Amino acid sequence: MKQSLFLLALASIVVPELACGPSTLPENDAAAQTQSEAIIGGTAAPGDPAVVSIAVRYGPSYESVCTGTLIAPKTVLTAAHCIYAYGTNVQYFIAFGSNSSAPTRVVQVAQQYKNPNYDQATNDFGLLRLSAPVLDVTPIELNETPMTNAFLGKPIRHVGYGLTVANSQQAGVKRQVTYNVRQITPWTLESGAAGKQTCQGDSGGPGFMVIEGSTAEKIVGVVSYGDQNCAIEGYDGRVDKVVPWIRQTMAGWETPTCATDGRCVMGCTPLDQDCACLADGVCGADCLDPSTDVDCPKDCAVNGICSIAACGRPDADCVAEGSRCDAVTQCHDRLCLNDPQNPVKYCSKFCSTSSECPSNMECVNASCLIKQRPVRQLFDSCYASSDFCSQSICTGPAGGISRCVLSCLVSNDCPTGSVCEAGSDSRKYCRPGDLKFNFITLPAVTTIQAPSASGCSASGGALALWLGATLLRRRRR
Repeated sequence: MKQSLFLLALASIVVPELACGPSTLPENDAAAQTQSEAIIGGTAAPGDPAVVSIAVRYGPSYESVCTGTLIAPKTVLTAAHCIYAYGTNVQYFIAFGSNSSAPTRVVQVAQQYKNPNYDQATNDFGLLRLSAPVLDVTPIELNETPMTNAFLGKPIRHVGYGLTVANSQQAGVKRQVTYNVRQITPWTLESGAAGKQTCQGDSGGPGFMVIEGSTAEKIVGVVSYGDQNCAIEGYDGRVDKVVPWIRQTMAGWETPTCATDGRCVMGCTPLDQDCACLADGVCGADCLDPSTDVDCPKDCAVNGICSIAACGRPDADCVAEGSRCDAVTQCHDRLCLNDPQNPVKYCSKFCSTSSECPSNMECVNASCLIKQRPVRQLFDSCYASSDFCSQSICTGPAGGISRCVLSCLVSNDCPTGSVCEAGSDSRKYCRPGDLKFNFITLPAVTTIQAPSASGCSASGGALALWLGATLLRRRRR
């Protein structure tokens, strides 16, 4: 059974009649009557100052209701089912610190906004407007990159407040857990692992991820619901689907800043991305995330497809000509090919002359190919760094001549009369027995002083023949 993951006050707490807190628990929420674990298999998270507890006050103490994240000085992002969880006649606060029962600071919530399209399954997002700005805590940036299947298997980190019964953790302790994204739907992210999961009390909390091209974490999900025992599944609402609603809603109370907040501020250093990515008819190089610029072609964003259309800045999905490719969509000209000398496929481009190709390539049959090396045939001498042996490899014995020879693992791989042995580069090759002289270094020829004329006779010719025969025998040894 799916259930929303927010933690209401415990039934065992006696609630006094106070103007600053609810006099009774919600009658229609069975979850309010039992204890539940929060962030299963997680660890304490004393950091993450922008992650806060959404709490109600009972006299001098506070009770955690949900989790939220500061995304602007006066704005906290949470889940829609956390909005006015105890009704509208109760005071709500955001509590900073690692334990909501003993917060380091609280700020009262002035107004709460539920996504108008929330339907219990999708658009589970809410915003809190604070009564005063929080200026000493850095807000967390929202992810605007569309979540595709390319994010499957990527690590996601959740942070939330709640009650962990098994470890006797006090209610409202901030905890964190990291595992991988397992499923992406049009509206949600599903994640978790054995013994690790979000649970009641974590609702509205952030799912953090480092998006490619960025070094800082962004909020990609907001904890929404999961199975009742917090053992199988946990679902987050996808933040990238509701960024326009978030920006438009909080624009009513937030002062424009140089941060990415949907409003352009001139004179910022570095340039305000809200200005750089404005809809001005130009896909400019100053916009660091082309997916946020409506003027940029769709494929200019990081989506695994090289854009054919011009982008303001180089498309990170494009593979350079001559570099390895696994699909034609990685290449600008949609040419992912190989050649006899390069079995690994690489990106190419159409051409009419070699001058149109990169310096390490040449135009062959209207396509740029990596420059071809001189082709050598079997038993030809070769240089491994510059020659190409057709259907063979270039190697030889240590200190010997390298030639194009057959590759092998054992002698049975070689033709009759050949032996499989290791070459100078450790690669094994077939050494032909009847061509053994091809693979040894010839001895240096010593200059022999010719006999004097007085001693010269027909025997001199015999000496020459003997020397020639001796050298020939050496070469065959």
